[in-house]
Amino acid sequence: KPLGNAIVWMDNRAVRQAEALRTRFGDALCYEVTGQVSFEACWPAAKVLWVRENEPERFAKIRHLLLLEDYIIFLLTGKFVAEGSLLTSTEYWDIRTKEYWGEMLEFIGIDPAWLPEVGTVLPEAAGLLGLSEDTLISTGCLDQAAGAIGVGNIRPGVFSENIGAALAICVPTKTLTYDPNRKMPVHYFALPDTYMMHTFTTGGMCLRWFRDSFCRMELDLAAYDARQDFVPVLDDCGGSLVATAFNSKNINIVHTYNLIHYLERISTPVSVIRNVCSH
Repeated sequence: KPLGNAIVWMDNRAVRQAEALRTRFGDALCYEVTGQVSFEACWPAAKVLWVRENEPERFAKIRHLLLLEDYIIFLLTGKFVAEGSLLTSTEYWDIRTKEYWGEMLEFIGIDPAWLPEVGTVLPEAAGLLGLSEDTLISTGCLDQAAGAIGVGNIRPGVFSENIGAALAICVPTKTLTYDPNRKMPVHYFALPDTYMMHTFTTGGMCLRWFRDSFCRMELDLAAYDARQDFVPVLDDCGGSLVATAFNSKNINIVHTYNLIHYLERISTPVSVIRNVCSH
């Protein structure tokens, strides 16, 4: 049974533990072994270490350690299974060998027997959900890997871009391929013996920069209607440069920060606001 509430993936309580992993192993080795560019508080390895150090009584009761998807599959099938494209971001799975990373497990205190190794749905789960007992259960895969498959991006030489709350780019590769600059994560893909260069950014980052750079008066006064006094008076909104960045299309992610710094140097608040509102 669960020993407590799950910790959501964006929870950053394990900053100190991530730094401990960085000190012990180094980000370069992290990238080589796991495909993730650095040790971060959001990934499970750091969170496990946090629980071990801050909730030792709960940690001592652990008998199985599952990702959320693994737990749902357990409820459906009674089996402990996992899948490579999701395990990649745990930072305790070796993308090179497709096995758990022994040195990391030892350092954070995980017994390999706790970890998952699909089958048909359990009769009680089938009855609860109104499914046939012959229903097959799939482990699924990382959301962006599933999105890539959905648009037919299933072979090397093709890439897909998904634009929504985040901009994600997925590039399948037949061999394990690293970014020499160590900026782009590598995931195991949902197809056997295939990998995926995968990076994402967020429109929220640009909107926060926009707010903090150009809306200080509105933030201080909590009166966003004030911008209506000056937005209409300027015809020139500086072209579509800002709109391009905010739409996350046709832009090299590597240069996003350079673009923001460039805009801060050449743009007035009026021109940027006019641009964003008109696109």
